[in-house]
Amino acid sequence: MLFKYLIGRPCLLSLFCSPALAAPVDNLADEAALITRADRGSVKSNPKDATFDVTGWKDISEEDCYVMLCLKGGERTWQRIDTPGLNEVNYKESGAKAVPFRKDQVPKRHTGQINPNPGVKSETNSAEEFPWESMAQGGSGANLLPATRYQQNQQGNAIKTGFRRSEVNLGEWFRITFTGDLGPICQALQRDPPDTSICKNPEESLFGKKINLNNWVWYMAKVGGSLVYYHAAGDSKGKVGKRTIPIETPTLHSEGYKFVEERSEVVKNGDLTPIISVDEDFENGELTEADLEIIKP
Repeated sequence: MLFKYLIGRPCLLSLFCSPALAAPVDNLADEAALITRADRGSVKSNPKDATFDVTGWKDISEEDCYVMLCLKGGERTWQRIDTPGLNEVNYKESGAKAVPFRKDQVPKRHTGQINPNPGVKSETNSAEEFPWESMAQGGSGANLLPATRYQQNQQGNAIKTGFRRSEVNLGEWFRITFTGDLGPICQALQRDPPDTSICKNPEESLFGKKINLNNWVWYMAKVGGSLVYYHAAGDSKGKVGKRTIPIETPTLHSEGYKFVEERSEVVKNGDLTPIISVDEDFENGELTEADLEIIKP
């Protein structure tokens, strides 16, 4: 009799018969998905998907993809800065604020211009930073490549739009996907897995010139109060480029609380003799060839 009683009431033998104690498997899966979505962007392992249209800045996008693919191992997941205004700090700390690709700075910084032809759409006198200044990984140690001011402006608008549409907030992690007319390096980066074979010889036409990107990427380091730009790739990796134009060694003499740099060459186009305050770091200081022989990265 007892056996028949228990068989007739199997729910008494199982806690899962109670709807208050058991949840359907589908509901558990839905809850897990909701938790994952709610947590998206808070950690690197669960980034938000962020798309950026490269229309108007295709050449710069190839530079960015080159850094991600060839110098960062195909990394596409980054974190947005968590504090408003930190982008300006990153802009300075990367060395981009010192305009290393502006024509009058190239001899001093030992860099170069991909395209020296004057014009906002042609002259590569602006510094593209990657990681971007809007990234937490930007700033000191960021890679710098020559770009045009026009494409920089187009890129800035596209990044803001991409963050907004992808709902990437300050401090959140995101995974980059570029859309539009992509160049070969961006295509290689976004393959699964990324195709790094192109990094052996990344030659293509950028800004109207055929170049090898391994020869056009730098990073900045401070040495004795001066900014020094080192090659980040290629045969000259870790080295400082030689001057393309000879510059005479300056002499310094005190004048009150300032140092005035004297040059033997004639000042042209109304340029003023640079004045450097004693209490400032000498970001405009110029290194001699002898100095460069003893500089190490």
